[in-house]
Amino acid sequence: ADNIADDSSGDGGSVDTVEDSEHDGTERQNVWSNTLDYFECDGPRFDPAWAAFKKRLAGRRLVRGARIDEVLASQAADLLDSVESQDLGGAVHAFGARLRGHPEAEEALGGFCLFGAIAAYAAVAIHLDAGSREGGLAPTAKSSIARALLLLAKKQTNDFLESSSWPLRSLDLVAMIESEDAAAVRGLDDNFKLPCHLSLGCRATLMQAEAKVIPPQPPLPAAWPAEVA
Repeated sequence: ADNIADDSSGDGGSVDTVEDSEHDGTERQNVWSNTLDYFECDGPRFDPAWAAFKKRLAGRRLVRGARIDEVLASQAADLLDSVESQDLGGAVHAFGARLRGHPEAEEALGGFCLFGAIAAYAAVAIHLDAGSREGGLAPTAKSSIARALLLLAKKQTNDFLESSSWPLRSLDLVAMIESEDAAAVRGLDDNFKLPCHLSLGCRATLMQAEAKVIPPQPPLPAAWPAEVA
């Protein structure tokens, strides 16, 4: 009985560890769930207008040439008025900190909907660009896309759009601002190939290099001088 009691006492630490582990796992799950809320802009912290905007975007892709009617463009513009009344730099920083799990970031972020703002900028840009298919984006439309890209932060560290249900990707923004086909830009990962001259083992480059190699020349004749002047 004493041994059993001792074992129970020893196992107590193990049980506590398991409980702590389960508790930590639940916390991690809650953090991940809350992070997705920040992606989707759902929940009590967020203006319901974001959910209504995303619902109107359902079934669309925010790429150049998409149809953005006056009602949707107006809805996006109204949301951006609210976004731009805030400290954008602070909000973008808070979003990144929230992704990294900083405990104070949730309060700092508040109801700022970063991915929704990016989608709104894209919608406004597409609406402004309607009818100007020749050449690049209209300057006002390009400015809107540039603002959207700025929200993704330096080196696009906030770019988790693919983990959200917002109907655009950062490559779509790049395609619009560069006047490229969105589908082609999205397919770069699958279709991209280095030119032969930049690839290791390129036979054409090897042949060119070999043709330019100058074989070593025989040593020049040399002799000691017969006399010193």
